[in-house]
Amino acid sequence: MRELMEWLESYGELLAWTGVGSLVFFFLSLFLLPLVVIYLPKDYFERDLYIPPKANPIRLGLALLKNLLGVLVVLAGILMLFLPGQGILSILVGLSLIDFKGKRRLQRKLLARRRVRSSVQWIRKKAGREPLSLPDPKDAPR
Repeated sequence: MRELMEWLESYGELLAWTGVGSLVFFFLSLFLLPLVVIYLPKDYFERDLYIPPKANPIRLGLALLKNLLGVLVVLAGILMLFLPGQGILSILVGLSLIDFKGKRRLQRKLLARRRVRSSVQWIRKKAGREPLSLPDPKDAPR
């Protein structure tokens, strides 16, 4: 028991910051993720487009920032699988921000999960938005 107390004392600051970060991600996920789901175009998951950014330095910089934000949201989602928050939904939103080939296939695989699918549609229904046109779960890659 003494060893545990010593360990907690030596890592107390790290544990405190981890707890604060967890709370911040939890509240951000409660407020921001539903907004993203609400404002997605109805046919977002039916499109299969990958458009690389143009060679304009400003567009490339914005694309880099968007992808970086997406990676951070995916990482936060992975943490939320173990900490309080909406992990799977955060991963789905983070993947929406990142540009890579095969993105739609991975998103469709996540949306094939009944609980994720119903959560997304419930959020849109509560906001008075049309349901997303989602691919049939049977069509999702295995």
